[in-house]
Amino acid sequence: MGPPPLLSIVVTTHSGRANATAELVNNLSAQSKILGNYDGQLCEIIVVDDASFPPFSPPQPVAVPVIRFDHNIGAPAARRAGCNASKGAFIHFHDSDDQVPTEWLIRIVSALQESVQPDLLITARMRSNGHAQADRLVVPRYVARNSGNVLRLRNYLTYENAIGPLGGVTFSRRAVE
Repeated sequence: MGPPPLLSIVVTTHSGRANATAELVNNLSAQSKILGNYDGQLCEIIVVDDASFPPFSPPQPVAVPVIRFDHNIGAPAARRAGCNASKGAFIHFHDSDDQVPTEWLIRIVSALQESVQPDLLITARMRSNGHAQADRLVVPRYVARNSGNVLRLRNYLTYENAIGPLGGVTFSRRAVE
């Protein structure tokens, strides 16, 4: 058993998102392979299936762990379950309907490998409404503006879906705990 991964990506999903989840997992897996992440030292991807019907199963040949709940526990509890199962020094919570741009994972890992490791890394994400031409890059501006005010930021993230919207934020494990 080797060292824990640098980054854990927790993807939460529920009914009606099977295609978007599969697309996101495929994209993250492909970017992970470009990183040379074959041994899992850099990144792990964990899917939390919050009682979707039919149950989510990873697209072949991608092998990612899936935590499945038989009844809906809600996004905050699903994120917590994924966090508890994760091993990374950094944790990124990602909703299954938000896609990632090309080289997104590569840029995050590069930033996290720098000598000064942050407690909070703000990134962009692709917001999708199901129409490919409507996908757009979104940067969480409120989070960026208030990154220096921990209390304000914590209150905002607690208010917004108990820890969310998080598709554009990566946390150190220390900050999450």
